[in-house]
Amino acid sequence: MVKGSRRPQLKHTRTSRRFFLPPEICAIICDMVADKHDLLSLCRISSAFRSQAERLIYRSVDLRETDGDSMWRLKLWTEAASKHAYLAEYVHSLILQLPISFEPSLASKLTRALAQSVYLKELRILGPREGSRYNFFQGSIINKCSFRLTKFENRYFDDKLILEFWRNQTEILLLNTDRDICALDPESDLLPNLIAVNLKTNNVGDLPAGRALQRVEISTMAHISPLKQYEASLSTLNLRQTHWQYQWLRQPQELALDALVRAVADIVPNLLHLGISDEQKHLSLHHSGISKSSLQRLNKLESFILQMPHVSHFAVMGVSQIPHSVGESAGLFSAGRDIMAACPTLRRVALAANAVQVHGGVLTRSQAEGVIHEEPKTWLQVEALSTLSA
Repeated sequence: MVKGSRRPQLKHTRTSRRFFLPPEICAIICDMVADKHDLLSLCRISSAFRSQAERLIYRSVDLRETDGDSMWRLKLWTEAASKHAYLAEYVHSLILQLPISFEPSLASKLTRALAQSVYLKELRILGPREGSRYNFFQGSIINKCSFRLTKFENRYFDDKLILEFWRNQTEILLLNTDRDICALDPESDLLPNLIAVNLKTNNVGDLPAGRALQRVEISTMAHISPLKQYEASLSTLNLRQTHWQYQWLRQPQELALDALVRAVADIVPNLLHLGISDEQKHLSLHHSGISKSSLQRLNKLESFILQMPHVSHFAVMGVSQIPHSVGESAGLFSAGRDIMAACPTLRRVALAANAVQVHGGVLTRSQAEGVIHEEPKTWLQVEALSTLSA
């Protein structure tokens, strides 16, 4: 070595110490991460990671109230999305819980944020208290938006104030509403592609006439004969009971479920998916059941979801020797197996019951071998299976 010569020294700059990967690799890594907190951590690694992580973080945005923080979350999102159009463009699904009154600056930012959410496909708009409806707020916030939704739920605007919105939304497939609205008027040419309706009323007559609906959810089990108009098209039906509605069946509570299934089979016999959820409160525990002959009337049924929080014992007449105690997992799955035995076309049965504790389970029958697999589930997981979009 020549005297005085030195080995070249590398300068450790901030940039050279950072770990860089091509954007394509960053995208693959981010796609494998499910937790949003982990995605936020990836944002700090590099600009390439941040770009790909933000794409997933902002894809689904839920601004519903949690512990009174609705306004803070709403303000934070509208501030970011109104300032940075690319963040708004990432949003595919958005849930807004809006206040009764708006500060002008917040209304302006929200209008801009929604206008820039050009790729938005699923939108839920709720009032300060979920389940309440507010009729007095101007619909200008969404009337001018260019996005084209496929799913829409409105619990806030009076629909007559958003007529321009209805005219623009030609791609909505699923509508979630709590009343008969002008967009569903038989004389109207609005919502031409609508195939699914979730109607939060107890009147089946509020369903739109003259449409070939494929999926329906309604908060009643009484007087369901108007469903007959959808006999040729309807594949999915969810019935939710929120108060005592069995009187019309003229059956004791133990036999009411069987009478209901027979009525459904007479009206819409070609169903592929049937969900029944008893959401009544303050009922005592009781026995319930369903007959093999009633289930076999639905000779195309592939999926049956039954939520019965007040049932302690369940029997399938014609299959069960004795009622099963569905307060225990073993009894719940035995009841599910009996339902599958009674209806050979069934590929999935999901049950949820509440005797000592709320629990549920899903049984699936493999198409090839016919083997039935059992999987414990929580009540909420069974509930999620019963939604129209599941």
